[in-house]
Amino acid sequence: MERKDLYQRESDLCRILTHPVRLHLLDELRGGEKSAGELCAGLDTTSANVSAHLAQLRKAGAVTVRREGQKLYYSVKYGRIFEAFDIMREVLMAVLSDQEALYEEMKTTYGGKRRDGAKSKS
Repeated sequence: MERKDLYQRESDLCRILTHPVRLHLLDELRGGEKSAGELCAGLDTTSANVSAHLAQLRKAGAVTVRREGQKLYYSVKYGRIFEAFDIMREVLMAVLSDQEALYEEMKTTYGGKRRDGAKSKS
C-alpha cells in the first residue's frame, strides 16, 4: 500500500470522529452494548438521524451490530477507539487551557480593554 493510500484510509477512519452525534454515540457505547432504542433515548435527535450515524460507524468498521428479534444491539468493535477519543479530549482540554492562559495574560497586559472600547467581562 502506498503512503497516500494509507493516509486516505486514516483520513476516512478519522472522519467518523468528526461529528458530534457520532462522538456521542461512541461515548454512549463506552459502557458496553446498547440497543438502537437505548442509544436514541440518550441523544437529543431523531431516531432516523441516529440510525444514519450508526450506519456510518458500522460502515467504517467502528461498531458491530447484533440482531435479537426485532431489536438491533450495537457495540464498539475495537475498544482502542476510546483511547483515541480520550487523547482527542486531552488535547482539546490542553488547547482550551492554553487559550484561557492567553486570555488571562492579554487581560492583564491590556487592562481588560477590548479592541472595540467596550469593557470585557470579568
